[in-house]
Amino acid sequence: MARVQSYTKDASLNEKDKLLGSSFISTANGADVFETGNFTLKDLSRFFANYQITNDQLYSFAEISQKVEVNIY
Repeated sequence: MARVQSYTKDASLNEKDKLLGSSFISTANGADVFETGNFTLKDLSRFFANYQITNDQLYSFAEISQKVEVNIY
């Protein structure tokens, strides 16, 4: 496999561009288990649009919204 440095840098990002990464599967015997996967920039934008990180904590806007609705009614 070629080294990352040997690839040309993409100067024009597109929502269909693919990135290589690890997909979390589960935790077994106290260790996280991952599987290699690929993601588009559009997939990642959807993920980041639904979450916020504050003080190293990941917050889901959907969960926050649900809790607010429950407390309103």
